[in-house]
Amino acid sequence: MAILGKRVLLFLSLLLIGNSAFAQNNSSLGFWGNGALNMHNHDLMINTTKFNGNTNYLNGAFGFHYNYKINDMFVLSGRAGLNFLGANLDSGTSQVDLSMMNLELTPAVQVYNLIPVNNLYLLGGLEIGLPIGNTYAFNSAATNDLSTKLRVGLALGVGYDYQLNNNWSISPEVSFRFGLNDVINYTSTAYSGTDGIDQIRFGVNITYHFKDEEVIKDNVIKDEGPADLKIGFGEVKYYDNAGKSYPLEKVKLEDFQYTEQFPLVPYVFFDENSEKPNTKTTILAQEPKTGEFTIKTLEPDAVLINNKTLDIIGSRLKESTNSELTITGTNDNKAEKKDKSLSLKRAEWAKDYLVKNYEINPDRINVKSIGLPEKASSSNVEDGIEENRRIEFSSSNPKILEPIIMQSENQRLASPNLIEFVPIAESKDSLAKWKLEIYQGSKLLREFEGTGNSKPLQWVIYPNELMNKQVPVDYTFTAETYRGVKKSANGTVPTEYYSISRKKSEELPDKSISKYSLMLFDFDKYEISEKDMAIINEYIIPAIKYNSSVQIFGYTDRIGEDKYNKKLATQRAEAVRDLLKSKIKTANIEVIGVGEGNFIFDNDLPTGRQLSRTVQVYVSTPKN
Repeated sequence: MAILGKRVLLFLSLLLIGNSAFAQNNSSLGFWGNGALNMHNHDLMINTTKFNGNTNYLNGAFGFHYNYKINDMFVLSGRAGLNFLGANLDSGTSQVDLSMMNLELTPAVQVYNLIPVNNLYLLGGLEIGLPIGNTYAFNSAATNDLSTKLRVGLALGVGYDYQLNNNWSISPEVSFRFGLNDVINYTSTAYSGTDGIDQIRFGVNITYHFKDEEVIKDNVIKDEGPADLKIGFGEVKYYDNAGKSYPLEKVKLEDFQYTEQFPLVPYVFFDENSEKPNTKTTILAQEPKTGEFTIKTLEPDAVLINNKTLDIIGSRLKESTNSELTITGTNDNKAEKKDKSLSLKRAEWAKDYLVKNYEINPDRINVKSIGLPEKASSSNVEDGIEENRRIEFSSSNPKILEPIIMQSENQRLASPNLIEFVPIAESKDSLAKWKLEIYQGSKLLREFEGTGNSKPLQWVIYPNELMNKQVPVDYTFTAETYRGVKKSANGTVPTEYYSISRKKSEELPDKSISKYSLMLFDFDKYEISEKDMAIINEYIIPAIKYNSSVQIFGYTDRIGEDKYNKKLATQRAEAVRDLLKSKIKTANIEVIGVGEGNFIFDNDLPTGRQLSRTVQVYVSTPKN
């Protein structure tokens, strides 16, 4: 033990001396502790007793580590400590206690950002173990020296960094240590044979991150200047309806007579193995209160409208007392296929919600269950699997699931109405959080927040969202690192407002605009459904006059290859064009296949992907 103590003290001295020479913002020092499952594969003969087979034994390991950050992806890690490899072997008639300990040295690499999860890292390294004072005891007799060899192992693992404060972090970590050689391979009069050891470790690393003295003073972290946190905007651009992007110079506001049709997705989506809806895609306006929801209060946004599908259906069922509804529960037929009752539980939950909150006679609502939906999304990608966890609605009355129509004699529309901000935040330190705020005057229009690296952010401008004044739009992007460095970048977009009176006084042309989103193409299909044909006949064809111009834009979700999706989107738009042409021979129609080049809805949400499988029809008619 005296020799062990000297070796440990020598190692710690070298580690501290080395760190004092290299300590800087990208270095850190800490300690770790692991529980370990030792998996012995042994074939030993001890005192003429055979010990053969596989034995698992719980033990532990602890030590110190030094990390050096090369860049945002790679961190070099030097680890040292004590690894206890002992076990109790049982032949059935005899036992032997192996007391085995190594002074372990592990050079390793931690790889970040390989998987899109902030602060998650993969670990790879080589474990080298120097044996220290190993012994064995046969049938609880006196201990005897045990000769073991240098252990060489491959270390593979995964961990997650959680920042406690500006200097300290804690990292849960799991690793597998694959032994590349036998630690016992010896022949003597007392014992002979081989023993190879693999390990599974689970534990935590506690790490102190060094900072420059000029940065830390009186417990306040100072801004190190542009070199530490660079912030700004790579681009601020807009998209036209064809999906092409251009630099944003101004926003034009104009008053129109405007009608927009929003499709109602007849599905509600669920988390994996859950009996209640996904809270990101379903907002329950009626729980626990009743009588407050009305369709007239819905915001003019397709995703927000479809977040309230259950309440829209409930209010329509309450008004149409003779209508019946069928709710079909489904599952993804992957992780959920073992629970055959889950689909039915989902459908029954929705029925119970409608009965309790809208006082619907339960005899009017039928429930049934299946596994995979009849018109399923792709089961080969996570997006499709997520969409297959749902309930589906059908009704004897098509009005229950008809689109939402919003119209006004005087709607204020923005052109362009889809703006994308591409913020930049670069730092040697990891970003803790960021925020984008959009104002017009003192009015906060929209706010986006997130953690980790920032991403492009799209702002869809609702009708009447901007004021009927020529007040510019101001935007501010703010980012903060884990060290507390915080900076902001600002920008301004001018607006130009054309009221109906201004257009008359300046003799500018005026027109009415109608926008229709067809509801909705099945996954990977472009054929027009009977329901969509009814929408075209009831709403679109009557809106097309002799002097109207019609633009048809085809879209897809993000599932699949871009080239294929572009073709599919064009086929969808062409199918609608051909149907309109068969009804109105002289119609002036333009077709644009956008594909996934421009996500008109959030494709991180299953509802957004469903809405993206659409064709949007714009009918513009000049006023006399």
